[in-house]
Amino acid sequence: TMDYNSSTLGWTYQLQNNIDFADCASSYTDGNGWMPVGTSAARFAGNFLGNNKKIKNLYVNRPVTDYVGLFGYITSTAPDINDLGLIDSNIIGKNYVGGISGKSGTINNSYNTGTINGTDKIGGINGNAATINNSYNTGTVNGASTVGGINGNNGTVNYSYNTGTVTGTGSVGGVIGAQGTANYSYNAGTINGPYITGGIMGFYGTVNNSYNEGTVNGVSITGGIGAYGPIVNNSYNSGIINATSGETGGISGNGGTISNSYNTGAVNGTSSIGGITGNAGAIITNSYNTGNVFGTGIFNGGIIGTLGASGIIKNSFSTGSVTGSSSSWAFGIVGQNNGTIMNVYWYDSNALDSVVFGECHK
Repeated sequence: TMDYNSSTLGWTYQLQNNIDFADCASSYTDGNGWMPVGTSAARFAGNFLGNNKKIKNLYVNRPVTDYVGLFGYITSTAPDINDLGLIDSNIIGKNYVGGISGKSGTINNSYNTGTINGTDKIGGINGNAATINNSYNTGTVNGASTVGGINGNNGTVNYSYNTGTVTGTGSVGGVIGAQGTANYSYNAGTINGPYITGGIMGFYGTVNNSYNEGTVNGVSITGGIGAYGPIVNNSYNSGIINATSGETGGISGNGGTISNSYNTGAVNGTSSIGGITGNAGAIITNSYNTGNVFGTGIFNGGIIGTLGASGIIKNSFSTGSVTGSSSSWAFGIVGQNNGTIMNVYWYDSNALDSVVFGECHK
């Protein structure tokens, strides 16, 4: 009766006992399963106090329905959902799909261990536009675009982590799929996506005081922290970054503003592969790479593969080995430079020669 009418949707609820849906009627464990609380027309606007209880075997099978989770759609100004655990959930929706909420809300001290599947804006905790604090996901998250271990799209995630496997076909992140903010958070799960794939963030977004230690597998535009155009501060990557094509870096795949950050993980790809950033006009300050960089094509460097005309590297260094195939171009700092480089250094005791810069235009 939580969504019985507009009045009950605004009440405060407290969970008094653990709930196992396997003990309920079959309508909750087959067919369409659970009806998410709150829709775009009638949103949940109350408190839900989990009381450190657990909901087990939550089953939702609504592949053509938007706003899917335990809660479907929560008002953006709603009070919190607190202290709730979802164990062995199995949730399938279309767009705006998350373990706890499909869209919006503030979620605190909560977690999901089950499987989340959908198309666009898919997350282990929330699909879109939530604030998430002190929460985690250990379950598997699958989707097409904007897929994240904690939040799918446009959320704020604080002091949270993902250890589950996250897979998508575009804009995939270990914490946030796209265009959000991650603070003091980390990923230790495996992240898979062919295009725009990041250990913490996929497309754009801001990452502060966070880290990735999981393996990130992509095709192109692949990064240890952010994939495309991230703002990264005081963060690091220690995971292995693998791409079958170009624009791949230990921190960013393509572009971004990176400060006081570092990479220690191996970075592998083809062309425009860098220990910090793969390609474009990135601004890199007070950052360093100690991971090994391997590129089979041209323009690969210890800090950046290809630095665009608007790019700047300042007060940074690399001590990682930069290697490649017999036909590749591998250089200590930058593979191709059209930007500005100030106060940088490189050292590799195993280097066959001392070529620091590749093709330079500025």
